[in-house]
Amino acid sequence: MKKVVTSICIIVLFICTKVSMIHAAPLITLTHWYSEANKIGAFDETDIDYVVESVTCGMTTTAFENTIGNAVTGWDSEFSFDMNEVSSSEHISFDCLTRSEATLMGINPYAVGMTNMTYYVSPFGTYYNPSNTIVYFHYMYHSDVYLIWDTVGYQSAKTSDYTTSQWNEISAHETGHAFGYFGHADSIYQLMYPYTQDAFEEPQTNDISHMDLIYN
Repeated sequence: MKKVVTSICIIVLFICTKVSMIHAAPLITLTHWYSEANKIGAFDETDIDYVVESVTCGMTTTAFENTIGNAVTGWDSEFSFDMNEVSSSEHISFDCLTRSEATLMGINPYAVGMTNMTYYVSPFGTYYNPSNTIVYFHYMYHSDVYLIWDTVGYQSAKTSDYTTSQWNEISAHETGHAFGYFGHADSIYQLMYPYTQDAFEEPQTNDISHMDLIYN
């Protein structure tokens, strides 16, 4: 099956592009939809493997492992899948980049985290959201999560000064994308809001309800 990669990041300044598709069949209308994107994804397994890469960005290994552990636990506790840390992952990998490495990868200079989401392009479900916009359910293939360690903060936040709670928010937000949350929430009271807030370290009510459309 054909696969496609998309990148989503949490940043100080966010710009998003939406891609619309056309489907002629009669569609069911969903009871809710909490993203500005027109798609949602899910891994088609009950066990989701993830790997935590060796840290070379400047963040301590303990801090990196702890913030990823917090993110995984926060999402894992809300859904029927089981997260398993392994040495090489079929599903999700977590890594940390320096700002220079992020720049070489073409990552927005304002980003403090980013997730590359690879999914099967043919949707397995097509619906209307409550706004009468067509939305698509896709199977996920793989996600790469990057936290960005910035010691200068010339064009973006100096993330090397971030607190544990700030890193927990970023890692939990990016993990939401890794599981299949495309786009962002429009409410400041949700983890998946596109701007860092230092307010939430785990998914909130609408974050959970949105992903519950596809996982439970």
